[in-house]
Amino acid sequence: SFRLNNPSLLPAAENLNSDEKTFNVVNPGSRDGLEVIAKCRVMDQSDAKTIIESSAAALPSWRDETNCLHRSKILAKWSESIKDNLEDVATIMTTESGKPLAESKGEVVYACSFLDYYA
Repeated sequence: SFRLNNPSLLPAAENLNSDEKTFNVVNPGSRDGLEVIAKCRVMDQSDAKTIIESSAAALPSWRDETNCLHRSKILAKWSESIKDNLEDVATIMTTESGKPLAESKGEVVYACSFLDYYA
């Protein structure tokens, strides 16, 4: 089992509807490889279609009502938020994949570099 400084980064399974079909995210590095660290909702093609349609519907207002300075600030804030939670994000990545913590931290910093570049 692991602890996060900011537990809100990994919402509890209790937040899922009881009638939703879920799957377990396990820690492959646990003693038996079966330690459940999270539960996620199973999604199907209709869920993907709904998400795509919702995203497409949101695009015009994002495109037309935000300027490049506003978008830049959003990307910079997103990057900063990830960096503020670097230890936790890397811990989650390591726990769900089994990779070394240093490698996960490097990947988080690398991902932020893209946000920073486009900001």
